[in-house]
Order: sequence, then C-alpha cells, then structure tokens
Amino acid sequence: MPNNIKLTLLLYILIINSTISLFKYTFYDITSNSKPTNKKVCLIIVDGLRLDAISNMPFVEGLIKNNNAQFTVSISDKPTLSRAGYMRILTGAPTNISGISSNNQHMPSPILSVSDLAIKQNLKTALCGYFWIDELFPFTFYYKRTYFIRDGTTFQDAIYLIKSYRPDFLIVHPMSVDNSGHSYGGNSIQYRETSKR
Repeated sequence: MPNNIKLTLLLYILIINSTISLFKYTFYDITSNSKPTNKKVCLIIVDGLRLDAISNMPFVEGLIKNNNAQFTVSISDKPTLSRAGYMRILTGAPTNISGISSNNQHMPSPILSVSDLAIKQNLKTALCGYFWIDELFPFTFYYKRTYFIRDGTTFQDAIYLIKSYRPDFLIVHPMSVDNSGHSYGGNSIQYRETSKR
C-alpha cells in the first residue's frame, strides 16, 4: 500500500477515534428515558433564507397561520457560515464548543446530533440535502439523497424518501436560496423568486 494512502487511512482512524472519545466524555452525550411517540418530524433548513423572505412564501405562511408549522426566531451565533450553522442547529452546541467554525472543515462532528439521539431511540432517520450535512454526521442517516452542486430535485427526493421509508426524523436541506443570494444579492428579484419556490 502506498505511504500516502496509509497516512490518509491513519489520519481518518485518528479522527474517528477522537470523535468517539469526545462523544463519550462530552456533556452533550444526552440520554433520555422518554418513550418515542408515533409523531414524525421533518426539519427543513433553507440555507440563506432571510427572515423577511418568508413573506414571499405563501405555503409556509399558511402552515404557520393554521398552526401546522412552528415559527421561531433565533439569533445566530457567529460565524454565520453554513457548516457552523448546521452544527448549532443539529447539536445545540455553540461554535466554541463544537470547534466547527469554517466551511472548510471537512470532518465529522465531535458532538452528538439530534439524528444520533433519534437512532439511540431506534427511530428511522433520513436526509435529503447538501453533502456537508452528511459529512458532519456520516453515520446518522439510514436513508439519504445528497447532492453536490445544485439541488433542483431536493423536495422531490424528500417526497420519495417519505413515501418509500416513512422516516421518523427527516432533514430537508435546499441550497438554491443561498446560491441565489450569493449570485444576485438578498434584495434581488432573483432571490425573491427563488424563495417563492
């Protein structure tokens, strides 16, 4: 085996081992005696969605108005980067604890996530989203559809996962709004139109 492959394999093993030990000794290693319900949870993370853009989304507004969705405003910790945000949303850990502060940190999370806790309760988990989430939490989704560039079929893929596997916890993660904001700006017509879809 070439030396560079051995080194890569060794580094990967070291990362996994340190991750496991951090799981074991962190106070985020939550255990629960509560019994699972028959309710299903779908967490939709719309990357780059501004608060005022919800007024462009009549379907979401209707869900909130009819109490079929919960609307909550949270103040983001810094940095306001995608990967650090996924960590905060899915683990509850601030950046100074998780250590994930850059979009260039291609490593698994050192902290248990909501999907880890779901698996501990023997619940079925699924992901339909950008590969960064799967990279952060590589062993926490039984079913997944990930994308690498554009997410044109994210919601169609999510419907497929729901109908085929009926997951208890599903993350749906489109990036088109974020891409539109980076390309045209958050006040642009393109951004507004993308957030409507």
